[in-house]
Amino acid sequence: MDRSIRVNRRQLCAAGVIAALPAQALARTASPAPRTAAALAALIDPSGSGSFVAGAPDTVVTGVLVTAAPGIAAIREAIARRCNLIVSPESPYYGRPAPAPTDPASPMAAMTARTVDALAADVVMIEKHRLIDSNAIAVYRLPDRATPGFSAVTDALAAQFGWRRTGDAPIYEAPGTSLRSVLGTAKAKLGADGGLRYIGDPAMPLRRIVVVPGTTEVVSAITHLRSADALLTGDLREWEVVEYLFDSRNAGHPKALIAVGRILSQQPYAESCATALRTAAPGLRVDLLPVRDPFWRIQA
Repeated sequence: MDRSIRVNRRQLCAAGVIAALPAQALARTASPAPRTAAALAALIDPSGSGSFVAGAPDTVVTGVLVTAAPGIAAIREAIARRCNLIVSPESPYYGRPAPAPTDPASPMAAMTARTVDALAADVVMIEKHRLIDSNAIAVYRLPDRATPGFSAVTDALAAQFGWRRTGDAPIYEAPGTSLRSVLGTAKAKLGADGGLRYIGDPAMPLRRIVVVPGTTEVVSAITHLRSADALLTGDLREWEVVEYLFDSRNAGHPKALIAVGRILSQQPYAESCATALRTAAPGLRVDLLPVRDPFWRIQA
């Protein structure tokens, strides 16, 4: 199913999203639009924590396509729109994200290389490489929430619900809400549908919520849940955090779960980056290609 959908204007205007981006990205609004992929990447990632996973950093950019999922449909859309730079929080090559070029010997680099090598002869991977290489497209993978001191991904998702963080931990104040209300907002603001899963009584009141876009790591999630009522995340392993949440109920200290899917959880971050690029590089074509929930649900 093609995951591309219409732009949701309410998502683009979510309060506080742009504030979550590095201040350096918004301080250059008076500068002329940069012309290389590397210069554009530096506007939204001045720390250089992301990396180019395809193409050349010195590519002269004709346009930018920002998307949460750089699939074949998105690449073809970039070609049709004359956008030769794709910016995304995900890699197009299915495996774990490529590491920064400054650390090519890291375990993550080896893992990425093994994934790409193992799939090199796959017909889908061949087609994706062909589209990217033959059209000289550069793909920049944005830094993720695991980057030390980087909270833009988490803050962008929380802003969709109107929540604010008061400390360094990814715990957000959500007074006066309930699990049912959060589920409704996930459907309305994120377009969560077939991939939306939850644990807990819908009437359960929530005051503090742990927000973890992408994939949840069990130790940090459980640690933060000690001082929160629920976890809002992308995806997670069923035998780890999910089992803990069931056990929390049986232990008399129930915690709730809202899982919207990895890609949807990063959609607000992609939107905020597109908005920041338009602000920082006026005159340059910057298109946002939103995604829809990739899962279908069997109708009862």
